[in-house]
Amino acid sequence: MTRNGDPAERAALLRLMAAMHRTTAAYSNFRAAEANARAALATLTHAMAEADAADIANHPDLAYLGAQMRGFYDMPDASGKS
Repeated sequence: MTRNGDPAERAALLRLMAAMHRTTAAYSNFRAAEANARAALATLTHAMAEADAADIANHPDLAYLGAQMRGFYDMPDASGKS
């Protein structure tokens, strides 16, 4: 097809190229959203880990916390007793 070819073929080619550009733009938007979500989840994971570490550091006796948890959830201790 040359530049002076059939206008219908040229229009069809331009529509195809426009569709390809729209697809590429949509894919780029998807990848940008994916990167933003990945960064947000990493930040959330880091904040949750810091909060857990602070809770553990602030608790006076982790053995007592374990006993409380076993009692609350009715879990047997290491010896197999409830």
